[in-house]
Amino acid sequence: MKDSNMKQVQLLTVPVLLTILSTAFSYRLPTIYSPSLYTIHLVVPPEVFTTENATSYTGNVSIAFTTSENVSQVVLHASAEFVNITSCNLVDGSGTSAATNISRNSTTDLVNVTFDATLAAGNGYTLELVFTGKLSTKDMYGFYKSSYQEGNATSYLVTTQMEPMHARRAFPCFDEPQYKANFSISLTYPSGLSALGNMAGTDTNNTTTNTTTTVFNTTPSMPTYLVAFIISDFTCTSGNDIEGTLPYQVCSRNETSDTRGLAVEVAPLSIDHLNTYLGLNYSENMEKLDQVAIPDFSAGAMENWGLITYRERGLLFDENETSNAYQQYIASVISHELAHQWFGNLVTCKWWSEIFLNEGFATFFEYFITHEIYPQFEMDNQFVLKTLQYIFEEDSSSTEALRNHASSQSEITARFGGITYDKGGSVLRMVQHILGTDDWIAKLNVYLNTFAHSSAEPEDLWRILGTNLTDLPADNLTVIMENWIDTPGYPVVHASLNQTQLTLTQERFVLSNKTSKNNTWYVPLTYTTSENTSHFQNTTPVAWLTPNSSLNLTVSSNLSWIVLNNLQTGYYRVNYDSNLWLKLATALQQTNFSGIPEINRAQIVNDAFNLARAGHITYTQLFNIVAFLSQETSYTVWYPAFSGFSYLLKRIGINSTLGAAISEHVLNLTSTVVASVPITSTNSSNHIYTLNQVQAQSWACKLGSSNCTSEAVRLFEAFKNTSTRPDKNLRSIVYCYGLKYSSDVSSDWATLWNAYLSTSLSTEQVTILSALGCSENETILNSYLSKTLSGDSGIRSQDYALVFAAVYSSSTAGVSIALDFLDNNYDHIIARYTSLNGVGNIIKGIAEQITTSEQLAKLENLIKGGKLNSTVLELANAALSSAHNNEQWVDTHKSSLYTYYGLPDDSNSNATTLAPSTTTQSGAFKSSLTLGLVFLWVLLKMF
Repeated sequence: MKDSNMKQVQLLTVPVLLTILSTAFSYRLPTIYSPSLYTIHLVVPPEVFTTENATSYTGNVSIAFTTSENVSQVVLHASAEFVNITSCNLVDGSGTSAATNISRNSTTDLVNVTFDATLAAGNGYTLELVFTGKLSTKDMYGFYKSSYQEGNATSYLVTTQMEPMHARRAFPCFDEPQYKANFSISLTYPSGLSALGNMAGTDTNNTTTNTTTTVFNTTPSMPTYLVAFIISDFTCTSGNDIEGTLPYQVCSRNETSDTRGLAVEVAPLSIDHLNTYLGLNYSENMEKLDQVAIPDFSAGAMENWGLITYRERGLLFDENETSNAYQQYIASVISHELAHQWFGNLVTCKWWSEIFLNEGFATFFEYFITHEIYPQFEMDNQFVLKTLQYIFEEDSSSTEALRNHASSQSEITARFGGITYDKGGSVLRMVQHILGTDDWIAKLNVYLNTFAHSSAEPEDLWRILGTNLTDLPADNLTVIMENWIDTPGYPVVHASLNQTQLTLTQERFVLSNKTSKNNTWYVPLTYTTSENTSHFQNTTPVAWLTPNSSLNLTVSSNLSWIVLNNLQTGYYRVNYDSNLWLKLATALQQTNFSGIPEINRAQIVNDAFNLARAGHITYTQLFNIVAFLSQETSYTVWYPAFSGFSYLLKRIGINSTLGAAISEHVLNLTSTVVASVPITSTNSSNHIYTLNQVQAQSWACKLGSSNCTSEAVRLFEAFKNTSTRPDKNLRSIVYCYGLKYSSDVSSDWATLWNAYLSTSLSTEQVTILSALGCSENETILNSYLSKTLSGDSGIRSQDYALVFAAVYSSSTAGVSIALDFLDNNYDHIIARYTSLNGVGNIIKGIAEQITTSEQLAKLENLIKGGKLNSTVLELANAALSSAHNNEQWVDTHKSSLYTYYGLPDDSNSNATTLAPSTTTQSGAFKSSLTLGLVFLWVLLKMF
């Protein structure tokens, strides 16, 4: 009977099996408990900080709570792997009673504590638990142990990462976001170290035991995932007091003390802008702010109230050594985390299914608050490029809505992705423009005050934002927003003109016919015509396209062109009829691009490339539309253009005849922009110039421009001979292409590897790690990947996925090498890497780079081999589906590209045959983002 059942289970698809498994258990707490105060004391012994394998600590926690029903048991969370409850008592007005039974479920982490007495509804109780704990050393979640080298000495620290459901790994608790409470925390640890927590603390030294106990002030009401504490020998740099009164400091290992300046500067400015914008001061709820750089950290950063933690590269900046791109990254991550102090910390999403209420707002403010501090960064434009246009691609095939079911730990973890962050931020930006900025700001203040120290759902937000709105196409804002958050995807608005009648219709934009196109939305419409280009600044809807209906608008008979979606504030694409596209293409080739602003030119480019990819327009139409790029020098406009051409070259293969024709096309179009930012002329004080230079020159080198590659080789040789590092903004180019075009690749690779080992600056380490994958030598790349399997290689576990990405993103040869390495070393990788999702995402990343049938077969064999567990297998199958969609795209579109470039259609040959692994030809094509920046971006998005 058992064997028969097992066979039946094996016939189920992975998604169905996961659904059955997740519904077989109840992961959620009963809704009857209301915790109010945690009193926590943890004792971390000296050996934890002197011995590598010491991980034990002890603790006790008292939880004051009430229940809304008469019960005889309490249900809460504690991880069976990390927390062992040794005793549990219940205290009420009549005395103390011991638990009669403690049972736990290792799958759900639920602990059932049973008592003889009945707990009466409405009465107050205190649950007292004593436990032993184990610090994690394999991953960076819960209460974990980390280390770092300074000189020849190893220093150990303990720190936390509780989000989304890891507080239960540190102490027993009601570990769900809606169960907010106050926390009174104390830590005992060896004297000579220091402790930080959410609140300010008072130290007491015990000379007999040589320990220090820090008692922290009680926190405001907050969820368990925001609890944070650190014990370390870090030092701190104080900044200007927050709002002139609250202490502020940036802390890190002492060796990095001179790289804290940017963070010291940015946070008070960011809080001042947020205070003004939101009308609710940080000081109304917190008494200090610490920002801490952690050597090993799973997320990009974490918004713990009053104690924000970061990867080092997200906080520490060396003015002479760190690129402009990282400066922008650091400033924006700080703004993101500080925005959480209001959105997430003060007002918390009720459940993880609606986490976009936390992360969407933080993404929104990470750009627009940074823009207020550093307007020269043009973050308002960059939001459109790197958030809205970026997530369009994923949302074109996603089955995930903004509000999406999440129950199990894996389902909750999956909610922390691009849809939540980037679509969330983009949809909120659209709502801002529906309301108008002044109304938006005023109502956000009402929302924050209404739900302060509580939890909210999307309908709570829409109800307040929709107050007194007029001219809506539905009864209220909640109805309008329903499909935007509860269904996947977004619309493409089709526009056709017949004399003076502009007809608009919509459908879901999809990149594959396998994706459902049934969804429709309430679409806010704006547009500008050739008659008045000042209308581009008017982003308040002038009309609405409603679900399942078309719309006719009357326009002037004299217009030369029309552009819908002013400044791309609406979350939708636009497709015009062939005549309107022709008018736009003509307008863009006129003086000053006919007054069409940068962001709408970027919109047109991004829409056109993706409309061609989806089959809505032909590639001949596309190339006619983007012909104006030959005179374009804007970073904002070229960013989506490079992304569009990147997709073409990835799919076609740079080493094919057709790939060579596309490359020549791109080189011709880029001649003006490349000349405007020569590789020999740096100007780091001009931020956008610098971003444009790195982007354009990276592409020049990618496509084999001798002006770029020869200069990269020259600068690499100078670096090798003098040990003087190249210009901080050109390093990603020099390191990569100096290595790629090296005449002594083994020696030069070793030079770069030693440079990695010799620097303690995390941003420089990441830049080098990404460049080390630029070699196409199979032996070198296999050796490089093997370093992720060695504990003493010098590569931190948080960067293993980055090493893989460096290899598979850097060449077609690297894709096959990464696939083979993954297949041959899978068991070792699973045992060593900290995240199964991380391994699955490596497979997904490789799949996106596949260009040959041989590579596709390798991926299929890996999946069919039976070695992948369910978590990785689900991601791998999704990756395989994506790869097959890419293969289908090539079959569909290759002939039309042959025709456009006047080449014979060689469809029966393998157009993407790999070049030899040692080639140094222009086939060394990379992804569309600048090599150094792509990994930076991935790190931010991975959080």
